[in-house]
Amino acid sequence: MRGGLLAVLPLLLAAVAVAAKRDAAAAEPARARPAAARPLRLDDDLIDSPVFTVLPESVAGVQAHGLSLCGTWRFAAQAPADFASPELDDRQWPAIEVPGEWAMQGFTVPPGCAAAYRRRFAVPQDWSGYRIKLRCDAVYSDANVWVNGRPAGRHMGGFTAFELDVTDLVEPGKENLFALAVKKESLTDEKFTTFGSKYAAFPIGGISRKMILFAVPAAHLRDLYVTTAFDNEFRNATLNLALEVANEDTGALEDARVRLELKDPSGNTVEIAPHPIPLKKAAAGEAMIDELRLAIASPATWDAEHPRLYTLTCRLEAGGRQVEVVQRRFGFRQVEVRGNQLLVNGRPVKLRGVCRHEAHATRGRSLAPGMWRHVAALFRDANINLVRTSHYPPAEEFIEACDELGIFVEEEAPFHHAQYITSPEYRRATLRHTAEMVCRDRSHPSIILWSAGNESLWSPNFEASAELIRRLDPTRPRLFSCGDYGKYKGAKYGALELETWHYPGPDGPARAAASPRPVLFDEYCHLNAYNREEIVTDPGLRDAWGRGFSRMWEKMVASEGCLGGALWAGIDEVYLLPGREVGWGAWGLIDSWHRPKPEYWHAKKVYSPVRVAEKPLPVPQPGEPIRVPVANRHDFTNLNELAIKWSVGGESGMASADVPPRSSGAIAIRPASADLAGSKLLIEFHSPRGFLIDACALPIGERQPRKAAPEEAPPAGKIRITGTGDAITLESEHGAWRVDRRTGMIRDARVAGRTVLAGGPVLMILPLRGGPCEQTHRADIPVLNSTCADWRAEAVAARATPQGAEIEVNGSYREAVGTYTLRLDAAGRMTIGYRFQSTQEVNPRQVGIVLDLPRDCDVLSWQRQAEWSVYPADQIGRPEGRALPLRGPEWPRIGGRERPPWPWSLDESPLGTNDFRATRHNIQWVALEDAGGNGIRVDSDGTQHARSFIDGERVRLLVAGFSTAGADPFFSRHLAGERRPLNKGSVVQDEVSLALVRAGGTSRPALTGAPTTNARKD
Repeated sequence: MRGGLLAVLPLLLAAVAVAAKRDAAAAEPARARPAAARPLRLDDDLIDSPVFTVLPESVAGVQAHGLSLCGTWRFAAQAPADFASPELDDRQWPAIEVPGEWAMQGFTVPPGCAAAYRRRFAVPQDWSGYRIKLRCDAVYSDANVWVNGRPAGRHMGGFTAFELDVTDLVEPGKENLFALAVKKESLTDEKFTTFGSKYAAFPIGGISRKMILFAVPAAHLRDLYVTTAFDNEFRNATLNLALEVANEDTGALEDARVRLELKDPSGNTVEIAPHPIPLKKAAAGEAMIDELRLAIASPATWDAEHPRLYTLTCRLEAGGRQVEVVQRRFGFRQVEVRGNQLLVNGRPVKLRGVCRHEAHATRGRSLAPGMWRHVAALFRDANINLVRTSHYPPAEEFIEACDELGIFVEEEAPFHHAQYITSPEYRRATLRHTAEMVCRDRSHPSIILWSAGNESLWSPNFEASAELIRRLDPTRPRLFSCGDYGKYKGAKYGALELETWHYPGPDGPARAAASPRPVLFDEYCHLNAYNREEIVTDPGLRDAWGRGFSRMWEKMVASEGCLGGALWAGIDEVYLLPGREVGWGAWGLIDSWHRPKPEYWHAKKVYSPVRVAEKPLPVPQPGEPIRVPVANRHDFTNLNELAIKWSVGGESGMASADVPPRSSGAIAIRPASADLAGSKLLIEFHSPRGFLIDACALPIGERQPRKAAPEEAPPAGKIRITGTGDAITLESEHGAWRVDRRTGMIRDARVAGRTVLAGGPVLMILPLRGGPCEQTHRADIPVLNSTCADWRAEAVAARATPQGAEIEVNGSYREAVGTYTLRLDAAGRMTIGYRFQSTQEVNPRQVGIVLDLPRDCDVLSWQRQAEWSVYPADQIGRPEGRALPLRGPEWPRIGGRERPPWPWSLDESPLGTNDFRATRHNIQWVALEDAGGNGIRVDSDGTQHARSFIDGERVRLLVAGFSTAGADPFFSRHLAGERRPLNKGSVVQDEVSLALVRAGGTSRPALTGAPTTNARKD
């Protein structure tokens, strides 16, 4: 039997106990006695101890010790009986890319069948005499591996890696045939363990992560497990190493030794131990484990704000010569729970998290090189400091990116909606997958939490797997992401160190404050997803979501017992299979092409660890600086580490502030100019890691109400009222309005000979429309845009008034009965008032009136009171901007499964681009004009909201007096205070102020050039 990793556990536990007593003063490396080789045993369960041989940096006598098996393979959707035979002619088999999912490449594997993969690789001649290992990072889900026609091994489980020794099967110096039979369904799917295909909404399967073949010496380092612990002052540390050396030779290993080299994050050598360090004798076929404890003086610590990585190099010598070099990157980091606090390096942390799937529009759960780091960097740049790997271990490339970029990780075992099943086969699978997760990743500093599973029924299996986690890695807390709702509410899941609640609602933080142990909301503030008709109609819901999220986060910050949380979700679950679109829905901060969406900026702002109140600053007294109050919510960073840039009144410069983490202070800015009243201070906070943390534009002095510029207020004149046929005309020198005498509706409004209004007003009482938590996403979801129906005017009366003219219209819809009042003043401004009583019971999302414009009046512009003072230039919620209904000719035409080169805001539907058709909340004005500058403008006081959209040959504009952020069932509790349910007889009323816009004359106010930033990655 080979050496089991469990052999080192008593030693590691002893090391942790010693470290807990802060014994960091040992001058010589401590030695552990060799342990007998044995398989991994937990109570009465016996499972194979997973092997993940440390990939070497170099191997003596071998020119290239690694071979990628990625690329183009031959594929059969139904494996023939002789699929692994070298004599089989597979030249007519179609090609498939590895890694990749077969469904995403247009293949259909029949249920219950196994597909076949085949490819020939030339194995280097100089690998002869070495041990040859095959590492498969993930094959979904039941894989049988064959080499040169002979079986090499089997693995079941689609999201954990496995390794096979193929030394006796591979022929160095020749072309070798590798063949895999991959079954579509297995215990890990159909019995609701990983729940993989059900969760993805399409039948996932295939070789989804990389495969490599590599050579190691007969005596090699099989495992290198690194942990660290600090003294009481968190100044000096102990570096704990567990080295497992496998002797897979035919003779005893008697003279092995290792030389260690440690380099700090700057590349400087750290003295750690005498050289060489002799290793114990190992008989043929045995694996020996040596544990070393090395004292390190004043190491640089690793945390999510300072991801400082050390590099440990181990040079293995046998027979008097160096045979192998391996490396391990790690960080000096210690995690512990005290009361209801989680401490990292002795400091409490607040986790600003997001849940992440491996997801891509056309690759599914199989990502391409570079995607892992790109997504990790996007999250880091959004001030996210925790990623929950829902609901399975990710590719190792993502964990490595989190190590390097500085992101804490809650790594979750691959169990989702797993039922209470206690069969021996199911139990072994639970333990094996858990062990594969922990043994592969336990040396990574970014991982601070282990999750035993998600929303599953607690059972003896999970009790055993949680204990297994503790024994394999006692240095991290554990949790069971069970959820605090539905059938999972109140589940008893053992004496784990952390508690988790899902979707706790606005009262969750207060309840968590009373918890005796830390509470993590590792799913909360679900993005809009199941209100599908609402979100395909109005992308503005994505911007409005930020309001409820911001309120919830502030409560979480104030609750000491609330450790933080992870938003659901990080990435859209929308997949573009050949010929169809499926998934749970667009519930991510970034879309499935990995482009930022509107919610991304809200996450960045709400999670910002630098908090500046976005309100006017007092004008400084002569000789005094501008003082900007600031709260530092970093857990480890003083604000004096940041680059603070400012600009005001044409001046710019740098500032600094000595504000320790988790404290408040002020930033003093000293521009040369003393005339600052009415100016706006732009201040940016840049991380020393190179990304923008936050930016604010702060008025200096109290805001003054906006006054109309001379060109905005046309001179008063006389109103002429004429009636011809079935129309009433109200005319002035500023334009003409025609109203239908029978319906009371506006027929048209003209300015400078151009028709700029072609109908309305039409009452809209748009109901909230949620939906079940189901995978019903598709490409053709209908829009929810209906106005009130069956209008019947009962009376239409026109009269002159001292201010101009007025038309009163009484009538009814199927949904409401009431009155419109159209008032035109002498300056040419139209005010449309309405007062209606509902004839139905309805909980509305938006209530207002809809106006119709000619199709060419489609240049939208606006100013509004936004949530934040600074936005990206393409964020649909920005305070001001212009938008067109269609992308311009500068953007290329692409296929449906090509990544769009434009930002998310320019995605189109029949209603227009996301930017054009999104609700703008709290408008000051909004205008729609033709290319020549003629159109209409709506003026408001910040209490109204506007949404434009294309409807056939017209442009429609909703001006709403009421608008809320949708009816997603998971998020609705955060919007309870915004709801206004209507009963029969309830009154809806408002006034809408319109002006005609004339090219070169009366026009919309000029855009102010509100600050924007492009400091984000796409």
